[in-house]
Amino acid sequence: MDEYIEGLKEIFKVTKNRAVELERIVTLSLNALNDALEIKPNYPTGDDNEPTFTAPANKPDIECYYDSFNAICEVTLLTNKLQWFNEGQPVMRHIRDFEEQNKEKVTYCLFIAPRKTLLAA
Repeated sequence: MDEYIEGLKEIFKVTKNRAVELERIVTLSLNALNDALEIKPNYPTGDDNEPTFTAPANKPDIECYYDSFNAICEVTLLTNKLQWFNEGQPVMRHIRDFEEQNKEKVTYCLFIAPRKTLLAA
């Protein structure tokens, strides 16, 4: 787990495919917790099973299935006001769509970002 924590701390030093690397590290971290029935990233993978791009639009970044609940995990590197504009509506839509497809359990959302952006009223 320390390896994944270090990877997250160093994510801004990654020079190529930073967003893809973030989704990969978070997926590995969720799997390392070893408490889920299934952790299902929605990013496409190559022949080596490594992600080739981020998860497509209209899908959660990562789907998580547990005994008593389900969750989606959404990750972003955005830290400015674009965080809300680019992530707010899509994340809410992903939660609702996921809930509709998985009605047997309560659904949660884990949103991972370098920092939360607050919008002034």
